[in-house]
Amino acid sequence: MSTYTSKYKGSTAAWLSFLCAWLDKRGDSYELDKGFDFDECVSQFPSEYPASYVHFFAAMEALAWPGLIRVEAEAEDSVVDFLPLREVAQYFLACDDIRNSMGIYFDIDEVYKSPGEFSDKDYRTYSKLQEELVPYVPPERYHASLLVGSCEYDLFMSRVLLNPLVKFDDGEWEAVLMNFGCHFYVRLPSFAELVVWFYLRDPVSGVQLDDLYGDHRDDASGISKCLFE
Repeated sequence: MSTYTSKYKGSTAAWLSFLCAWLDKRGDSYELDKGFDFDECVSQFPSEYPASYVHFFAAMEALAWPGLIRVEAEAEDSVVDFLPLREVAQYFLACDDIRNSMGIYFDIDEVYKSPGEFSDKDYRTYSKLQEELVPYVPPERYHASLLVGSCEYDLFMSRVLLNPLVKFDDGEWEAVLMNFGCHFYVRLPSFAELVVWFYLRDPVSGVQLDDLYGDHRDDASGISKCLFE
């Protein structure tokens, strides 16, 4: 039986290390709440939520949510807004406007009938071969996803999703960035990898990606390594 792991090995401390190093590279000011109760913040999340998302959220809370995660790194109005925990909801149930704009219609009752997870080998290719092996992903694979962040920039609507239909043996869920202006998406094996994907597209990373896909293995600066084994 195949074993699928995301390689995430981070913590709230590791996230602080990575995020602060990224902010320093940008020359952005920030202030860490030294009295922040990380355990209390983490305890508010359902136990099944992927650790990389929970750890990130706690670290960003302690940093008062600096405008670091951007669709366009140098555009101040392209910051991704991450939803408070109480507003995180199943994606297509919460976003009828986007569902309709894509011409995708689901019967509400059908949402709960989808398989518990997908495990075919090609789908779980997280590399630059992703688009070649799986050029089109049926929307059904996302329709139960959690919407955790969004950004409307330059007429484009970007959404950050956590997909519970694709889980890994270490508890991580597939993370997806979908852009409805030009209809592209990128799939990564953890929320941590998706945040690193945003970092790699920031010029301060020193990385020039030739493809849409990128992950921590492309991080020549090494500051994201603390999040992975």
